Amino acid sequence: MIIGRLSTAPWGTFAGLPVLDLEFARPLPRPERARDMCLAAVQQHRAIQTVWISAAPWADEEMASLLDHALRDFPSCYAAQDLAAPSWGYRDVHWFVDASRLFGDGASPAGIAHVVNGLPGFPTPAEVLVQCALEQNIVAPLLSQVAMSCGGPGTFCELQVRPDLLSAGLRAAAAAHGAWRVRSLVPGPVSIELFKE
Repeated sequence: MIIGRLSTAPWGTFAGLPVLDLEFARPLPRPERARDMCLAAVQQHRAIQTVWISAAPWADEEMASLLDHALRDFPSCYAAQDLAAPSWGYRDVHWFVDASRLFGDGASPAGIAHVVNGLPGFPTPAEVLVQCALEQNIVAPLLSQVAMSCGGPGTFCELQVRPDLLSAGLRAAAAAHGAWRVRSLVPGPVSIELFKE
């Protein structure tokens, strides 16, 4: 199955820009059919420059060949996935990883490193998201550990906090390792379903 939506990228470098948001599930569509649907959507909505894959059975062996064929005409292809995802099976996309779950009650640098180092086949992400509602967790050591564990000092990271915590977020990000962007918590993306098959 494939669902295609005209949507706005929810966070990261492309936040707010129109994207073709794709969701894949078993049974997977034929690669030729998926490619035709994606091309038709982009021809109809010319502002779309980027494909954003919000869900897919990454461990499925057919997924790599499907994406290789269906998305070969799209130069900008990104996949967004929660850090808790069970599979990171396809490597040839730029990963946007949501690491927010690491910032629960009792978060620590050692705990963050332990979780990330235990992920099998975890790719180096293009960008990392942390949505944090707990003021005690908006500190440089935790942000530094996420940046270093998830991708290294060159990985772009985004910290989203409540408006009343923006000052704390800015102070922590300025003292942390990595390249941090600080923003207010962003509501979910706007989307319109274009096709489903």
